[in-house]
Formats: sequence, C-alpha cells, structure tokens
Amino acid sequence: MLITCAVAHIATVLTNGKNTVSRKIRDIHLTTAEKIVLMTGLGLMMIGAIIESIAINSL
Repeated sequence: MLITCAVAHIATVLTNGKNTVSRKIRDIHLTTAEKIVLMTGLGLMMIGAIIESIAINSL
C-alpha cells in the first residue's frame, strides 16, 4: 500500500480519451516525502519476503 501511494501519480504513458501522452522515465521527479515512503514500502516488502522464506524453509 505504501508503494502504491508513493507512486500513484507516476506514469510513463497517460491516456485521456483519444489523447495519449508518453514521457521518459528521466522526466519523473519524486519529492523527498515520496522517496521516503517508497523506500519504507520496499523495505517492508523485503522484510516480509525474508520472514516468509524463513517460515517456508522451517516446514
């Protein structure tokens, strides 16, 4: 959820009816708060994956 909230406005292809606008990844700029939330979300995902792999291996 944190990752989705941090990058909700980011898109490389935007479509509005018949108009389609594409932009490069370099054109995307995140604010400091969005970067912090994104890194927190990725960190929590990594911790969850490690805990899950340990639980699977202990079966």
